[in-house]
Amino acid sequence: TIGKYAFSSCTKLNHVILPASLTGLYEGAFKSCTGLVNVTVLSAVPPTAGGSMFDSTNNCPIYVPAESLDSYKEALFWSDYAARLQEIK
Repeated sequence: TIGKYAFSSCTKLNHVILPASLTGLYEGAFKSCTGLVNVTVLSAVPPTAGGSMFDSTNNCPIYVPAESLDSYKEALFWSDYAARLQEIK
């Protein structure tokens, strides 16, 4: 899991790859990481999430497994970022 505000305001962070084993991504985990260019989440099942986990992150794309895209778009708190969610290519 990645705890509340774990990487909040890490402005030099530009790429994040979250492993398939991730089970939780909590409130504000990457909030205000203004240097983010993209985030890749390898988990086929949307991890438990908390609010504002990707707020103020340049509206960067969040890549998820293609077969799970709809699940992410409907999952609690992930749905807040539905417009940014894209298939891993």
